[in-house]
Amino acid sequence: MEIRVVEHLYRWSNWNVTAKSDEFVKKDSQTIEFRIPVKPDEEKTVTYTVHYSW
Repeated sequence: MEIRVVEHLYRWSNWNVTAKSDEFVKKDSQTIEFRIPVKPDEEKTVTYTVHYSW
């Protein structure tokens, strides 16, 4: 099974993910998507840190 976690980075268009628990795909200028494989009844925590620059 795969879980999709979609995150919208609305604060600004200039951003950089500086830390992440899993790989992600940049969908557009303000959206990233994590695709996390999980087993039935498994719990997974996804974390990331974003640095915005103006």
